[in-house]
Amino acid sequence: MLTDMISRLMKPVMPSQKPAKADSSPGGAAASSESAPRVPKKKKAPSVPFELRFVKLPAPHSQCPICTRNAVCWATAYPSNDARFRGTVVLYCGECGSGHVPDADVILQDYYSLEYAATNRHDRDVDPREYFEGEQSPKRQRYFARASDQLEAIRRHAATFERILDYGSGPGYLLYESGVSEKFAVEYDRASDKYLEYIGATRLDDDDLPADFFDAIVCSHVVEHFTTETLERNVSAMLRALRPAGVLLIEVPHGGHTFVRIHARQDPHTLFFTPQGLRDLVTRLGGEILEEFARAKIEERAATNQVYFPDPKDSFASSRRGGLTLVVRR
Repeated sequence: MLTDMISRLMKPVMPSQKPAKADSSPGGAAASSESAPRVPKKKKAPSVPFELRFVKLPAPHSQCPICTRNAVCWATAYPSNDARFRGTVVLYCGECGSGHVPDADVILQDYYSLEYAATNRHDRDVDPREYFEGEQSPKRQRYFARASDQLEAIRRHAATFERILDYGSGPGYLLYESGVSEKFAVEYDRASDKYLEYIGATRLDDDDLPADFFDAIVCSHVVEHFTTETLERNVSAMLRALRPAGVLLIEVPHGGHTFVRIHARQDPHTLFFTPQGLRDLVTRLGGEILEEFARAKIEERAATNQVYFPDPKDSFASSRRGGLTLVVRR
């Protein structure tokens, strides 16, 4: 089967280091006592990029759920060491370079409501007052700093706003930082409930957003978690929910494995956006792009087995920095 074939073709590429007398475990970690001193126990292991082996798919090619062109022509194994994801396949578009996981709903059933916070955040046991007003951990400092950057970008295009929706809010970093009088949140993670209640945010369901209602909507590091079945519906609903002068900010991690060697953890992402793919998605659903930029400061290296080649004269489309951001209005 295609899944089995591709899974055997993926291997993690470790950072360059001196050879160690150790076995080659699935995670690539050295097991011998001789190599142990090289990695202090109190430090996290460095993030490791996955060298993806691309398999060319036979024609006719299927439709890309991101740009809708019939150009899905490459496939790889999912870049993860997590058993839930590593056995599945990612399909890539030859036109926009973006990727998607087919049948992702099956993999993610109940994942976000029951497991996501426990396996990815590890901070939902902090008291809400301490969470927002106490001394911040380095990770929360980064989340609040990102929220401030995003609010600044919104204000460049919406001078005033009092009604804001954070779609995929988590505990509500951005809503807390915004200081607006009317805060709304869409959030699947039940562990965030107490924090949203503390800051006075009104919870909404993703399938029941009011039309022509919000001055601003922020959807930060959420769209890559949608599936092919929910992508168009959810982004279209956000655009409809904007007031005529309202703006939507979308930020996603760089998912262009087709031309970038990406270090950051990928699971549980089910959509992998290139800058061009994100552009294509928003414009075909009726969004007008007001600003586009890559927020991250570090530029990743080009992939050694590149199969997609964006226009080098297009600074956004060819960017290898993460935090791909669009500010749009409908």
